[in-house]
Amino acid sequence: MKKNFLSASHERPHRRTLIATACLIAFGVAVSQAMPQEHARGTFMPLTSTAAKAASSADGPGQSQAAYIHYLLALRFATDGIKHEALREAAASLRAQREGNPAASLAFQLIAEQRQNIHIRLCCVTANFIGAKFSADGARILTVLDDNTLSVWDAHTGEQTAGLMHHDNEVVAVAWSADGHRVVASLNDGTVHLWGASSGQPLHLPFHTVKPLSHIALSPDGKRVLGSAGGEVYLLDAVTGEVLSPKLTYHDDVNVVALSNDGKHALIGTDDDFAELLDPMTGKRLHRMVHGNAIFSATFSPDSRFVLTSSGDHTAKIWDANTGAQQGRDFTQTGPISDAEFSPDATHILTISHDHTARVWDARTGSALTPLLQHNAPLIDGGFSGDASLVFTRGRDQSMRIWSAVTGEATMLPIHYNSNKNGAEFSPTDSSLLVTDGNTAEILDMPPSDPAPVWLADLAEFTASRSRFSQSATPDLSKIEKMRDDLLASQRDDPWTRFGKWYFSTPDQRTVSPWSKLSLQQYVDQLIALNTKESLIYARQITFEHPAWALKIDAAQKALSSGIPQQQTKREAVR
Repeated sequence: MKKNFLSASHERPHRRTLIATACLIAFGVAVSQAMPQEHARGTFMPLTSTAAKAASSADGPGQSQAAYIHYLLALRFATDGIKHEALREAAASLRAQREGNPAASLAFQLIAEQRQNIHIRLCCVTANFIGAKFSADGARILTVLDDNTLSVWDAHTGEQTAGLMHHDNEVVAVAWSADGHRVVASLNDGTVHLWGASSGQPLHLPFHTVKPLSHIALSPDGKRVLGSAGGEVYLLDAVTGEVLSPKLTYHDDVNVVALSNDGKHALIGTDDDFAELLDPMTGKRLHRMVHGNAIFSATFSPDSRFVLTSSGDHTAKIWDANTGAQQGRDFTQTGPISDAEFSPDATHILTISHDHTARVWDARTGSALTPLLQHNAPLIDGGFSGDASLVFTRGRDQSMRIWSAVTGEATMLPIHYNSNKNGAEFSPTDSSLLVTDGNTAEILDMPPSDPAPVWLADLAEFTASRSRFSQSATPDLSKIEKMRDDLLASQRDDPWTRFGKWYFSTPDQRTVSPWSKLSLQQYVDQLIALNTKESLIYARQITFEHPAWALKIDAAQKALSSGIPQQQTKREAVR
């Protein structure tokens, strides 16, 4: 759906209009050339192509070229921290073109930040996160900290539901069971621990292995452990540690072990330039899948029918899990491919390369679906969102970026990490992204993939006017009030309508973030109930606009520092 908010006159333009348009286009090109390379290659080219097509059409260049230029300016202002000007330019871009315009995603991010820049945190820890993984149903998150503990968290509320699961030595590998009932951890002292994911309690005494397992997987029924140490692979009883099949030995290190969701195959990826499929019951070698260099990643498709491998030979390949035969052609980049991932329906794949780029491909035809998605350094990993509309890429340039899986356009500003211990993973079931950075883990809401509604441009402009730095005239408030009333009364439940309702809801009813189901007050009460120094600091940080809540937090902080029991603090707060 498109709507042209600009002049649609077919008369010959005034000379000054032509000059102004030419200057604006020239300035936009100059901005584009001045931008970092990763923006120019991954963010702007698809919209440029759209503009070029529009320019060659009978209707002339108006809409798409204007959308492109205003989007460039919005992105530049946002990157420089001039958010009110970025919102104003995003509004102008959306008035020129609503469908397929990344300005909608940028507007979503900036509007949400201006309204209530708060995220659900896995609160609160003092050690650093070294790993985090969603359960298969997206309901929980397993975390590993560098203080040798595991925890399980509610992915929607950020509450810790199980743990701390303490270990005496460094945790080197962990895994969920497919049913989410168990987690397994391998330690550098050679012990393997099996825990209940709901209780946080050990299910059995830990068992010892000959060598520490650097990679580990748990069978869907939780009864068998597949692990590797150096170039050796073991299939073990998860309770006793009994070796269930003869040890498999490779010349070089094993980099990947995995078990299929249907329990029919085990997968090994090695530095011996091949991956192997095994019988997970007997350890028998079934099929060898050969590359020209070391295997960096190997994974099953969600339905267990296919295997995707990536290698130092600059290729990724898809294989039939039942026959070991390669399916289709190679997916090639100019550097080693450090990671490759299936989309949830296995129709697309994402490749992540040391050549500083990533790309989305059609899994069946092998055709590239996006331009190269550019960073300033080699890439580490990436993944698809639950609905396959977005991908994230994480690089050694200390940044993580979010892109449209359809067009390759950047949908949000880059996230820059402060710690070398960082990570990211999309929820498998909803529009959220888990980001870990040092001792912080936050769940971020992603923008809708649906076309932007007409009212988004007006909301962006109104939000811009609310900045204390803005010097523009206030928009027509009657128009904004009508927008608010229409949205709050709407029975629609599409993502953009939900976002609009969230924006206009009262502070006592507004949820923590657009897609959260937890109200801000519920979340603050949850943080106060934790009653730790870190949880109270974060609660105080997010309640600066709510004096009554702040007083309650101040009382809790004072009580904690003086050793007063929390119940007494609550009674004082009530009085």
